[in-house]
Amino acid sequence: MRARRVKVALLGEGGVGKTTLALALTGSSLNAGATIGVEVHVLRVGEGSVVIVDPSGQRRFRFALDFALRGASLVCYVFDVSEPSTLHALLEYPRPPARRALIGNKVDLGLSVTREEVAGVAKRLGAERTFFTSALMGWGLDDIASYIAEVAGG
Repeated sequence: MRARRVKVALLGEGGVGKTTLALALTGSSLNAGATIGVEVHVLRVGEGSVVIVDPSGQRRFRFALDFALRGASLVCYVFDVSEPSTLHALLEYPRPPARRALIGNKVDLGLSVTREEVAGVAKRLGAERTFFTSALMGWGLDDIASYIAEVAGG
């Protein structure tokens, strides 16, 4: 039997912590700088693997979104809970035919968005789950990893 490979795309503005989130989920060293182009990370899940595609959030690299989204089983829209503009900017991102989740990162910095705002954006994005995390502190990662494993399992 062939091991299953699932693709997860992390979308969001620059500086929201997508790369730190990917590194934390894969157990890598949290040495994230600004992503140039696209980074790819691999998370082992049972007999299979999850390929996490992390395109730069900088506007000049938006061309990389097509690569990130092509064949993705899950799209995670990531925002910085201390910067409301990063939540609302997600509404400009594509909504491909894939499962979708919304991830509020950097909760260690305090929330500057309301739960109602987050729920409204989640609904407009078609996100089936919403998570709050601090990738840097390791908070909430288990819930996200479990959800990714659920998606990877079919």
